[in-house]
Amino acid sequence: MKKLASVLCLAAVLGGALTGCGSEAQNPTGSPAVYSNLIGAKSQEEASSLLSSAGISDNALEAYLALVDDYTAVMGDQPQFQDDFTRLPEEGINYDTVDYYEIWMSQRQYADVSCRVTAFTILRDGISSSTALAGDSFLMGDIDALEQYDLSHMSDEELGIYFSLFNPVPVPSTTDERVVSDTLLAEWQARGITFAERDAKLISVVLHSELDNTAYVGHAGVLVPDGAGWLFVEKLAPTYPNQATRFETREQISDYLMAQYGEH
Repeated sequence: MKKLASVLCLAAVLGGALTGCGSEAQNPTGSPAVYSNLIGAKSQEEASSLLSSAGISDNALEAYLALVDDYTAVMGDQPQFQDDFTRLPEEGINYDTVDYYEIWMSQRQYADVSCRVTAFTILRDGISSSTALAGDSFLMGDIDALEQYDLSHMSDEELGIYFSLFNPVPVPSTTDERVVSDTLLAEWQARGITFAERDAKLISVVLHSELDNTAYVGHAGVLVPDGAGWLFVEKLAPTYPNQATRFETREQISDYLMAQYGEH
């Protein structure tokens, strides 16, 4: 599988303005990023205030924070978890010292939510689609959580929008990153996907499987303004922590995501 070395602010692209978050910069300048795993009231209030100011509804915030709190209750007090915003190490955070999957499955008999489910939970009332697709087997982990995890429940209408947004997209046999991303965006438009005009944006890392010629959203999060900078809210992966990270520039966000998901 080839990973596209680009990060797209896809909500803004579909809105008509090419305001993608990709950058050529490899060494971002400015103050280091700071992060929190949102395990306490103070950090949750800070993140919620910024999300609300960016147009996220109270109902969506309530649903999102219920997932965050439930995850924290399952995992307990872990040494890697930070409540107050703390400097993000240049080398990143090693969350693999704890087997979160084992902890989760010892208490639950279904999948934890993915980054996609988490991002959609936050943005759900600002995304629409003219089509209603059934879930592709590629998203079987998401489907398991959506069907069995009560806190991730969605209406039939929301599920149709969710799968229209995140089902994989056939792409030409190519290694051209722009062709792949343009094809995915064109398919989104064909599915009638639209986003509400607000400051909260979906950030998606688009991955490309050359084996079966498909593109898909491999990682997703929500970006909102934070004063002169930005707050990026994400679920790192199923059974992995929630994280809210403050950046000064979009270049820092792009470099952060590429360090995790870009081509190496």
